[in-house]
Amino acid sequence: MVNQNDYVEDQTGLIVLTHGLKSDAKQETKVGEFCYTVINAELAIDDGMPLADVFQLTPEWAQMYGSLYDQSTERFKPEVMNEDRLYQEDLHRPSLFLINHLVILQEFRGNRLGLLTLRKILRLRQRLTMAVIKPSPLQCEGTTSAAQAADKARALGVADAELSEPGAIEKLARHFARTGFNPVAGTTYLVRDARHKLPDVEAMLGAQLPVTKPVPAVELYYSLVSRLTR
Repeated sequence: MVNQNDYVEDQTGLIVLTHGLKSDAKQETKVGEFCYTVINAELAIDDGMPLADVFQLTPEWAQMYGSLYDQSTERFKPEVMNEDRLYQEDLHRPSLFLINHLVILQEFRGNRLGLLTLRKILRLRQRLTMAVIKPSPLQCEGTTSAAQAADKARALGVADAELSEPGAIEKLARHFARTGFNPVAGTTYLVRDARHKLPDVEAMLGAQLPVTKPVPAVELYYSLVSRLTR
């Protein structure tokens, strides 16, 4: 029996530093956590499953569906196509993945590990049509409530002041733009064609790290949480 969960796959795990901050020696240190969700919209459409039903699995996804898709055609809206610089044939490839949790522990911030992690996730998912992210000081949203997201953020070292910092969302949007994300007008979402060439690491980091400092290297340790039922 087919249900909405057949078209959704959650990927969660740890962000692990391998080298580059304190020494060149090999080391493995947990520096954060991530979670993203792949929504296979093409398969749902082929199976006759309404996309609206798939996106109704969580309130956040329902909002995303209304913001990014034309509900009468189940295709991306024109403004999404434009900001994502998609091709016309991509109207028939409306799958995406949503990055709903990417947090770096407090003691490791300021080293652009979040950007490096985001770039690695994008590289691993380059065959999908679109990547979506919603800038949030919590960056723990997705399937949790706002209160649960705040608690999760605090547990990872996010100070209360950061959760209510004026301009925090705009600051994060500029941060994510370094990896090629663009805002969709009238929404809270940033989108990126996942197949576009990724920015060079040094260019992405810009002047944020001294040129004499080695670029940190991160790995993703996955804990696969799949919703597939058939």
